[in-house]
Amino acid sequence: MDADRNLLFGVLALQADVIDADQFINACTLWTTRKQVALADLLIELGWINPVDRADVERLVERKLRKHGGNARAGLAGVADHVKRSLAHLQDEDIQRSIADLSGPDAPTTMVTIDDIRRPEERYTLTRLHATGGIGRVW
Repeated sequence: MDADRNLLFGVLALQADVIDADQFINACTLWTTRKQVALADLLIELGWINPVDRADVERLVERKLRKHGGNARAGLAGVADHVKRSLAHLQDEDIQRSIADLSGPDAPTTMVTIDDIRRPEERYTLTRLHATGGIGRVW
């Protein structure tokens, strides 16, 4: 089975609040011992999702794959850091390969400098007083 696609299914089920974080990690742990079975099938077998939930999440998977040109690993790029850390603890080669290229919490960020910062008095024009209260005025 394709590890990237299985993980994408699990992540999207987690993000859609179909399963919780503990269920996600437990299902992934079980999946590492039964890779011939799709993660979705394991979740159904465990009783954590039903066929309707599976169909809903599969639609999300297909949508994500279309967005990323069929690349499931690219679809995993938005995984939350705590999920990445949890998956990193699973000692499975396929899962490690799937999350290896995903930027972690220590990844460098791009800094942008804004040269033209307007002062508040330049940004807004006070035209008329709307109301006055105990701590200020609303224009």
